[in-house]
Amino acid sequence: MKLFLILFSLFISAGVFSQIGFSEYSSDTLVSTYRTFGKMSDNNHSFTVFDHSFFSIDNPNFFLSKSALASNGTLIDILDLSHKSTDQKISALPHIGFGYIFGSQGAQRVSFEYGQVLPKDWVLNTQIRTSKLTGFFRNTGYSESHYGFSLSKQADKYGFIISGATDKIERQWSGGVIDDSLLDFFAPQFIPVYKESCNSIFKGFNASVGSYFGLIKSNKLSLKYINESSIYGLNRVFNEIDTLNGIYAQNYFDTLVTRDEFQHSTVDHFSGVRLQSGNLTYSSGLKGSYWNYRNMGLFRDTLELNIEHKLLLQKKNWKLNHSASYNALGAFNEWYSKQSVDYRQSLSDLKNYIDFAFRNSISRSIPRVYQRFYLSNNTAYNNSNMSLESTYSQELSAQLNRYLEGNGNMKLELSHTLDIHRGIYFFDVQNLNWVNNSSLSNNTIQQFRMSFSFDKNNLNVRQAYQYTLFNNEALIIPKHYLFGSIDYKMGLFKDKKMEVILGLNYSLNSKTNTISVIENMGIYDLTNINTDEFQNGLFNVGAYTSIEIETFRFFLKVNNLGYLWNDLQWSYIDGLYLPEITVRLGVTWDFWN
Repeated sequence: MKLFLILFSLFISAGVFSQIGFSEYSSDTLVSTYRTFGKMSDNNHSFTVFDHSFFSIDNPNFFLSKSALASNGTLIDILDLSHKSTDQKISALPHIGFGYIFGSQGAQRVSFEYGQVLPKDWVLNTQIRTSKLTGFFRNTGYSESHYGFSLSKQADKYGFIISGATDKIERQWSGGVIDDSLLDFFAPQFIPVYKESCNSIFKGFNASVGSYFGLIKSNKLSLKYINESSIYGLNRVFNEIDTLNGIYAQNYFDTLVTRDEFQHSTVDHFSGVRLQSGNLTYSSGLKGSYWNYRNMGLFRDTLELNIEHKLLLQKKNWKLNHSASYNALGAFNEWYSKQSVDYRQSLSDLKNYIDFAFRNSISRSIPRVYQRFYLSNNTAYNNSNMSLESTYSQELSAQLNRYLEGNGNMKLELSHTLDIHRGIYFFDVQNLNWVNNSSLSNNTIQQFRMSFSFDKNNLNVRQAYQYTLFNNEALIIPKHYLFGSIDYKMGLFKDKKMEVILGLNYSLNSKTNTISVIENMGIYDLTNINTDEFQNGLFNVGAYTSIEIETFRFFLKVNNLGYLWNDLQWSYIDGLYLPEITVRLGVTWDFWN
């Protein structure tokens, strides 16, 4: 039946954004208004990640996203390098972008990017991103870094792209505050925590080469032979020094010192063909993968073979996409099928339109390798009979774009997402193993979102509201979440080359439960949430200002003003409480030569 579904999907209209190789490669042409870190209203929200007592660079909100309920969603630090995606920035002139942020709690963030179109239409991109925070509480430091590059060329007869990146996340685990009553008398960084010496290092790398060679070329049809080879790896080391027999139920090697490590390496290769005829593009082929997994004294390796295809059909205002994969060897016949439909309805002119979108995804996937077997000082398991996890996702959205006289713009977006998960594995601290029969293993979550933006006469307003409906008593995501910002831009001096932005941002959420973490595993503990204890809603406010002179920008942001009126014992992550007021200073510079 599964094979039938995949073969049937071959005939469904579908899509892929790739031009080289088989993975999704995309490009974006830079314009003169491009700024490192984006517009002030954008980076104002994204940088709130530095204002949280428990850090997660990928999530600018205090709360978990709905992906925490999906396969492998409980992993705290995610480096999913198996999903190869390269976004290249193209500029007619060489572009250098630099950004630096620093402030209280030892916050630092550096961004550097360089892009250039070289002779003979070669496109080069490099990027460096690093972030660091000493933390609001003892031993809650966090740092992450990313170094990446890509080089590509596209021509009628051949195309080529080479890309690579290294990533690292370092985290200190505090175990939480020992006595929350001290919050009323001491600053957070002076309050004792359970673990003064506990940390982990999570590293990853990837490199890939994609290419195509023209086989047939005519006015109506082209046939290309495509290849892609990749290598990627993950490594996690966990260290802890303590009286461990008083913390953990099991100590297999040492009661005072822990040093656990695992590494996972993969090499894969895809070969296939791409057919292009008019508005239709179809790619299909075979992907072979070899991976090995080393963990203390354990070693596993496997060879896998997948059948994959992608299809794109574009006609006037329509775009239909489809992609699917079926595992024929080595991964228990896991499979997925994804579809999307996009339609643009023009209104009075090209500047006024409505975008409609539909997304659909269904999959049956095997749990990650480290979920199947693992050996450490405090945890050991070997799940030899793992079952496939089922996921179904659907999204409907509509976005209205209106051009306003005076170079203004208004956007209104409505969306609804539905996610149904069955047989999802969660870690059970009682059994010290992954189980797929917990209260969360079969979950359904819906989210309704409405967002609005208005930009005219130097006034910029952004508002968003999200409603979450979950079929479980645990409130790991607040039902109601409202956030937004408002800022005003004014020009100074006679020619108004210096622009000043003044703004406010806010967030308001309904009640939630408290979530604990399992430090030695690096995961959220979602199977032991006390649904009878709630944290009240949280109202938070920040303020920011920016000075811009052409491509140079300096900004100041003060956030977490809610620390002055909220309950200091408010906690979303167990043992880590409401963070202090933060001050952030930043500078960005974009240069075209």
